[in-house]
Amino acid sequence: MISRPQPAHRFQLLCARDELPQAMAALVSNFGVQLEAGPELQKMEQFTTLTPELAQRLNHYRELANRFRAYWPKKPAGEKKLISNKKALDQLDQAIAALELWRKDAQSVIEKLHDKQAIGVDLTLLFDMIPHLGECSLDFSPINTPESYGEERFFASAIFVIPEVFEEDIPKETLTIVRRVIGESNTFLVAVGLPDEIQTLNDWVVTAKGRLFNFPKWCRGDVGELLPETLARLEKNQEEQKEIREELAQIADKHEVASLLQVTEQLEWFFSIMEKTASNEQLAHVEGWTDSGLQNSINSYFDRAGIKALIDVAEGKDENPPMLLVNPRWAKPFELFPRLLGIPGRDEADPSPLLTIIAPLLFGYMFGDVGQGAVLAWVGFSLRKKFAAAWLLISGGLSAIFFGFLFGSIFSREDIITPLWLHPTHEPLTVLAVPLVLGFFMIVGGMLLKGLGEFWVGRGEKWLQAEGGIFILYVGVVLSFIHPIGWSMAVVGLGWFLIGNYLLQKSFVKILGKLGHLVELAMQLGVNTLSFARVGAFALAHAGLSMAVMTLAELPQSVVAGFTILFFGNVLIIALEGLVVSVQTTRLILFEFFVRFLRGSGRPFRPLPAPPQ
Repeated sequence: MISRPQPAHRFQLLCARDELPQAMAALVSNFGVQLEAGPELQKMEQFTTLTPELAQRLNHYRELANRFRAYWPKKPAGEKKLISNKKALDQLDQAIAALELWRKDAQSVIEKLHDKQAIGVDLTLLFDMIPHLGECSLDFSPINTPESYGEERFFASAIFVIPEVFEEDIPKETLTIVRRVIGESNTFLVAVGLPDEIQTLNDWVVTAKGRLFNFPKWCRGDVGELLPETLARLEKNQEEQKEIREELAQIADKHEVASLLQVTEQLEWFFSIMEKTASNEQLAHVEGWTDSGLQNSINSYFDRAGIKALIDVAEGKDENPPMLLVNPRWAKPFELFPRLLGIPGRDEADPSPLLTIIAPLLFGYMFGDVGQGAVLAWVGFSLRKKFAAAWLLISGGLSAIFFGFLFGSIFSREDIITPLWLHPTHEPLTVLAVPLVLGFFMIVGGMLLKGLGEFWVGRGEKWLQAEGGIFILYVGVVLSFIHPIGWSMAVVGLGWFLIGNYLLQKSFVKILGKLGHLVELAMQLGVNTLSFARVGAFALAHAGLSMAVMTLAELPQSVVAGFTILFFGNVLIIALEGLVVSVQTTRLILFEFFVRFLRGSGRPFRPLPAPPQ
């Protein structure tokens, strides 16, 4: 149940310079890779892979992408080999030249599409507004007559699209006649008044982040006449936009834009991941870390792919390699806890497999309810494909179901099933005492994990002399509450501590200092152990809150009202208690368990992103 972090493997890649992009793509696609030049490579004459010429062309491509990406087709499916580094400049020139030819052919079509889209937006707004005018007999014809736009006009009219506002927010100083129309997706103001009043209203609308609605010039007649005409024009506009997009697709096929995008995006990926690398006209040399020690397998893969490259993999014992957490799949979600403190170092145990038992036990004990636990497990199961941490919710929910049967609680009701153990509110002292036992074993386990780490790096004997006595002393003191033999163990532990530290320090003065440290540590261990009583306290709080919900649900005479209170009470418990219990579980693991052995001194392994396609 204990995993030891493994150091990443140092690799050196030597390949033909032309094959470097393909070799890196193959390596990153199949293995975790972190680039980092070693001391020898740093002393060599280096050059930056991304030369000024390449940077200029990539920037040109990015400018085109920012302007026209929305009109480019999706990349074709299937694998395409990365272009070679030697011909990268030529390939980029060819790709950009072809994209420029596409832009020249597509420019007028894009402008036509923009015009149709603008018309489509106005038609959509009009179609949103008209049905909500109700039985209004307003005739829109004067809005678009020449007189309404002439210089000698007395009255002016306008329609504005505005955010959701209240009528009293409209400027009071204007005499403009205003009607607010609320559509399905937009709010409109239909206004008639003097030109100056309309201008004042327009300024207010702009300040309110609204805008003037470009009312179509063809609109004539009342609401009943406009609605079918608007719908017909909107459908025709959508068809025209579809035809224009098909025309753009044909132009893209003509210039093979999809393949060009694949090439340029792969080049972007390659030059974004590459640091400085030693190279000459024929060969390239890259160094870094990998999570695989299968040197022969990697070289065989290169041979099968026809890539002229060789890789050498070693352990890098004299360096500070990134550390890898090597756990079975079922323990991977629980790596979240040690990662909160950092990656365990060479002399630190990875407790992730052990947490698959500890974390659910703590959570379930504090949240024991069959129905509520089933809801949490169902939520976690629904989210498992999107969030790896959802498996924590599943395990916690299943544990809550288990303790729900022990406590006899289902959706806050204790009258449906008979408890297999006890009702928490009936025997509170027992509920408070049991977690202390779990806390004792967690603290003992943490001390043993500290010793295991010391043995891994060859300091086991020193740990036994310096801290072995503390372990026996703590176990003896706790055992003394159950059996008198515990006091004998405590005395043996104290003697072990004094003798072991004297053999290490060879000084009575330093032993006095160690005794002061022992007193401080004993107080910490006592506080840490008693801290687990909060697990029982939260179990009682959960039971008390459930009891309060049931009491409120039984007050109304109506069955419907009682069920409603019970339903929303359970929702509150699941949301509130679920969060609080999760925080307490995390706190106990980090500050009562991890503090005994885990420092997070390892360096994290940060693999490169996979290439496009």
